[in-house]
Order: sequence, then structure tokens, then C-alpha cells
Amino acid sequence: MFKKLMTAAAIAASTLALTATANAAEVFALQSVHSGKYVSAGGDGYLAATQPSAKTALKFDMVRVQANQVAFRDTRSGKYLRAGVSRGALLAVTSNRVAGWETFHMRANGGNLTLRSAQNGKYVRAGVGRGSKLAAVSDRADAWETFRLVRIHTSSAARAPQQRQPQAGGFELGGTWRLGILRDNQGRLSHLDNAASGATRVVISSRGNVSGTGGCNSFDTRVQQPSRAAVRFDRVTSTKRRCGGSADTYERGMFNAFAASRYFARQNGSLFLYDGNGQEIARFYGG
Repeated sequence: MFKKLMTAAAIAASTLALTATANAAEVFALQSVHSGKYVSAGGDGYLAATQPSAKTALKFDMVRVQANQVAFRDTRSGKYLRAGVSRGALLAVTSNRVAGWETFHMRANGGNLTLRSAQNGKYVRAGVGRGSKLAAVSDRADAWETFRLVRIHTSSAARAPQQRQPQAGGFELGGTWRLGILRDNQGRLSHLDNAASGATRVVISSRGNVSGTGGCNSFDTRVQQPSRAAVRFDRVTSTKRRCGGSADTYERGMFNAFAASRYFARQNGSLFLYDGNGQEIARFYGG
């Protein structure tokens, strides 16, 4: 019994150590222990263990969801790794947010680890079908279900916030936006009606200056894009009018979303803001 407890404690410690390292914005490649090949995306978009070197593999950082549950974010696209793509439960980098299919139970054993989908309870296996694809299909963990995280480098998200902004073409937050969706105090995403959404205005310049109105007060702040999908807002300064009702609620929620934002995605004319756990907290529409 004591040996089992010590083993469980060692696994938990290894798991937390790996996620703590990832939270420090380190970037990893995923390697199949059985074949020795590194994971990349094939021409069809599905992940497969086919690359001979970490240099040509997909690069991920990890977001700890809770305890030993983690999500993997592709550092190039900013999208999250998802299991359950197609009927074969294949893996692909497709998601803008973290939910069940994007969450994995990670168990570490020394330098190796296994990943089990939080959605279907199956272990991720390499070597599925032609092309050595990855899929969440196994009931137990064996050689093909064992992986290794190979550290590539520490991403620029870990640098001091005083670093210079990416130059023209690299800064992706610029534009004129209106608030459309906001996470409420219960963690639910609430849609603003047309009047409430139209009353908000957020203008982000190419230099990271932010100004506008939250629907009641005028405000100013600055935003930085430290890396491809990372975001940091400075403290908001605003006028002090009290408008009451939903206008105050949405405005306060928007300012709180700025403060809590750690990641972003820009897709189909919308700007998505995510917290440190990869959960969507606000969505803005262009125009």
C-alpha cells in the first residue's frame, strides 16, 4: 500500500513539474517513445508521428486546466490540439478554445508520459493506420501510447513585458472592435444584444494604443503581443460616470476581461480573448 502511495505521489509530482514548466512558457515537441518519431501535422491536417527531428515537428506549449489535466496549444497558429476529430478520434490542431475534447489527463513516469482524452477516456496512441497517425482510441497505455516532451526553447511569452512590440505585419490585434460576447460571473458566455454591443467601441492602433468606450465611460490602455498568440493589457484608465444597469455590468466585465487575458485568436473578423487556462472570456466583432 505504501509503495502504491509513493508511486502515485511520484507521478503527481512529475505531472505538476511538467505543467509548471509549461506554464513558464516553454515550448515542446511531442515524440513517440516507441517509434522515436516526432509529431507533426500531415497534409490532411491530422497529427502523425513521422518526423525524424524536433526541428520539423509541431511546437506546443501547455495550459494546465486543473491538477493533471492539460491542453496543448500550437505556438504557430495559436489553436489548441483536439482529439475526436472524425469518427476515428484522430488528433488535429483545430480549436480556438479549451473544452472536453481539448483536455487531456497527463500521467508522467520519469521523462515519459501518457495522454488520455478527458472526453472519451481513451489513451492517445501513435501509429494508428497508414501514416502513423495519433488518435484517442486505446483502453490501456503501452508502448504506442507512451510519449516524451522534448523541450525546444522558452517562448517569447516569458520575456519581460517591456520588450518591443512586433513591427508592422507581426502585430495582429489592431482594428476597431465592438464587444459581442462576455463571460459572466458564473463562467457562462453571454451574448450582448445589438444595442449594448453597438454602444461599445475598442480601437487598437498598430502601436498597441487602445481607446474607446465601454458603453458608459471613455477609456484608455495599452496592449502588447509578446508572442504569436499571447496578449497582455495594461491597467485601464477611464472616466467615472455611473450609467447603471447592463451598461455598467458589461463595461466592468470588459475591463476585467482585458486584465485577465493571456491569449488571443483572430478569426473570421472576430477577436477572441482567453484567460490563462485557455477559456474564452470575451469576443469582439470587427467594425
